[in-house]
Amino acid sequence: MARIRHLAICTNRQEELAAFYCDTFGLTEQFRHRSAESGKIAIYLSDGAINLAIIPANAKAERLDHFGFEVEDVDGIAGIALANGAKAGPKTVPQDGRQNEAFIADPVGQRIDLSSAGWKVGGGGKARIRHVAVATDDPPALAEFYVRTFGLHEVFRRDWERGAVYLSDGHVNFAVLPNHGPEMKDNRSGIDHLGFQVDDLAATVDAAYANGAKPNDYELPRDGRFAETFVFDPVGQRVDLSQTGWKTQP
Repeated sequence: MARIRHLAICTNRQEELAAFYCDTFGLTEQFRHRSAESGKIAIYLSDGAINLAIIPANAKAERLDHFGFEVEDVDGIAGIALANGAKAGPKTVPQDGRQNEAFIADPVGQRIDLSSAGWKVGGGGKARIRHVAVATDDPPALAEFYVRTFGLHEVFRRDWERGAVYLSDGHVNFAVLPNHGPEMKDNRSGIDHLGFQVDDLAATVDAAYANGAKPNDYELPRDGRFAETFVFDPVGQRVDLSQTGWKTQP
């Protein structure tokens, strides 16, 4: 089974945002990469298992942009993805310090990095990245793509048509959500938010605010959702927080 090992957030305030994730969640910096084309830097952090890249936004929106799977066979997985409805791929990337070898686009156009060597991880934060969410018009259909392509297994689903489906690679809870609802910020398809499991929810919320996070004005219903609350990081990216964690096994 493939493993989710990488997340990337776009911003033109790389130093500020990297400091927020290090100071709030205890992530550790692994390395920096300077683009030969633009001269801008990307800062790669880790919680010990997941690589979180803070990359230049350039013309993109400042927000969570893509995620990546460590796989045994990049070309083989790309072929399976295309057979299962992926929109494009694989497209190779320059091997100038970047750790993915290629990327594809899933059925809703979401970029997915692929790497057989994996991403650099190390150290260990006081919080752990345990949740990633993508949004779509038809969660069951997109969930089937991820199950058939990457071998993720289903751990939970909401019992109504086009309801959320929760998958996992055994470590990360991967939610496929409907792209509507009051807590969805812009109702678009594709990657929407990430989540940290923390030891002390109240203390982490306080630390997030002290480090520049923006509060939300929406209280999450206790209707099977795993996160207790969420905040918005300094560039406006939603970050779920949970002390009890997310389900990763059926």
